[in-house]
Amino acid sequence: MRLEVTANTCIGISGTIRQAMQQIGPTQLGVVFIVDRERKLLGTATDGDIRRALLKGADLDSSIDRAMNQSPIVAPDTLSEPALATLMRANSIRQLPLVDVAGRVVAIEYLDATP
Repeated sequence: MRLEVTANTCIGISGTIRQAMQQIGPTQLGVVFIVDRERKLLGTATDGDIRRALLKGADLDSSIDRAMNQSPIVAPDTLSEPALATLMRANSIRQLPLVDVAGRVVAIEYLDATP
C-alpha cells in the first residue's frame, strides 16, 4: 500500500524529538521523515528510534538528529509494487520511503495493507 508523503509526515533537521513524536502520533504511520528545505530525505525516525534515543539520555527537546536513522533504506518512486515488496521482505522492513530522482521523499510504501 502506497501513501503520499505530506508536510504532516516531515520535519526539518532543526526539529526536536518532541516535534517528531507529535507528528508520528496523529498520522499513525509510525515514522517521520527528516528533510532539508528542498524536501530531500536526510533520515527517518520511528517510535523505536525515539525510544532508543531517550534510553541513551536524549530528552524530548533534543534535536531529532539524536534519534534519526541517517541511512534508511529507500527506493525510487518508479519501482513496481512487486519489486518494492521483494526489497522490503529481503530487508525485513514494513515501511519504505520512496524518493524521486532528486532525492525528495514523495511517498511511503507499506508491506501490509494498513499502516
